Amino acid sequence: MIEIFGGVDKDGQKEEVEHIKIKKREWIGVVGVTGSGKSQLLRDIYLKSDGSGRSRRIVRAKADIFMVSQALSFKRDYKVREFLELHTSAKNRGVDITEVLEFANRISHEPIEKNIYLSELSGGQARALMFADAIVVVNSPVLIMDEIENAGIKRVEVIEALKKMKKTVIYATHDPLLALLCKKRIYMRNGGMRKVIERDGYEKKVAERLVESYRDMEEISNAIREGRRLSE
Repeated sequence: MIEIFGGVDKDGQKEEVEHIKIKKREWIGVVGVTGSGKSQLLRDIYLKSDGSGRSRRIVRAKADIFMVSQALSFKRDYKVREFLELHTSAKNRGVDITEVLEFANRISHEPIEKNIYLSELSGGQARALMFADAIVVVNSPVLIMDEIENAGIKRVEVIEALKKMKKTVIYATHDPLLALLCKKRIYMRNGGMRKVIERDGYEKKVAERLVESYRDMEEISNAIREGRRLSE
């Protein structure tokens, strides 16, 4: 379990959300306009803030947290294969790099070859590899993600994989589908937590409709990307 005790916003005013508990395997969305403080809240949770930043206090009960940020942190002079071999070995996970690469290719719009250098990957390919590494290799019980919709990957595939792995997931998003897939979402404004919104039955039905719409959009996007004509 993770507990967040409120601090202050950008103007030094007390946050309206004074306390929130994030339970094991719960999904929490963090929403708000650009600059509202979403990324700062994620960093506070990841770094287990003890009063720094917005003066929030984060309590984690034996929670191993891994964060996928918007900034890539690969050593770019490695080949994909070398990077995966080093990381799987370092984490002592005994994971076959083929499994990681297969997942990365499942969520990437472009194929990823194991013998190309990380510096040669497109932004979308690099993001796909980063998410595959976080989900398959690291496999922490708590995963924090900052704006997954900007990653250039197949987001529905990522979400479905995370559901199967039964993790606690916390992510900042502008995407309506990703926001509504969470049972709870924290609304941010001016650097402060303003309210916690619990998804109701209507919003759950909207999320289900959006999943189908996103699948249709993915198929159309793939056809256009691959130079195919759409047909009835």
